[in-house]
Amino acid sequence: RDAARRPHRRSPKAHARSSVRVGARARGPGPLPAQMSDLWGGAAKAGAAMCAGSWKNRTKAISILERDGFLVLEMGADAPMLYLTNESEGGAEVWPMRWLALREPPSNGGARDAVYVLELPTPTSPKLMVRRPAGDGVVEFER
Repeated sequence: RDAARRPHRRSPKAHARSSVRVGARARGPGPLPAQMSDLWGGAAKAGAAMCAGSWKNRTKAISILERDGFLVLEMGADAPMLYLTNESEGGAEVWPMRWLALREPPSNGGARDAVYVLELPTPTSPKLMVRRPAGDGVVEFER
């Protein structure tokens, strides 16, 4: 009779397992490595971190990653690596966030002849828009 009145209790081992599992899920991806936080500096680092990773559409796949201190766009073995730079002045975080894809590493005061313009509508958007600087066509990529 007393056992029927007592509330159900998990063993300490089962409780510890469930606490670790829930805690790991709640922590998220963790902080950015020091090089990446320096690379993206200021408010724009959140947007840059959101665009990093693999993106695909029906026929193409692209990757955005950090390499040698630069944020780069890779579009496959046949395409040259492009360097990304924040379109906004001073790297401010403005949504939708836009990046320019350049053939040369970005330099202070250098020419900004963009090959593509990448746009992430919101920080949590699963879609990345890629277009030419002059033109109406837009290619949509998904995570």
